[in-house]
Amino acid sequence: MADDEELAALAAAHGLSARGAAATRPPFSYLHAFFRAMSEPFDPTDRPDGYINLAVAQNFLTVDAVQKRLLAGFASPQPASTAAYDNMKGSERLRTAMAVSDPLPTLRGPIAPPFKNNN
Repeated sequence: MADDEELAALAAAHGLSARGAAATRPPFSYLHAFFRAMSEPFDPTDRPDGYINLAVAQNFLTVDAVQKRLLAGFASPQPASTAAYDNMKGSERLRTAMAVSDPLPTLRGPIAPPFKNNN
């Protein structure tokens, strides 16, 4: 019950719907621990008190092998992020390219007439 009251208070305070208020919650309970582990990874020399994040299905031990295989298939070297998780907002390179281009002309076109159900 307190959970519903918290959401209602959040919704009222910020002008959100109940669904919008629920969407502001972290996707999983350990989100803060996850980000801490990602920002302070274990390294035997530089950070022996760092974290080994077991919540990520990413294997840094295979990056070299994956990069070698990608290099064999592509004309140019691929960024290290190709074999790992990238920025959650999307590739910085792609976001920059999209920001300096005008994608609207490629999105404009004839508008389809509304669908009519003849039944």
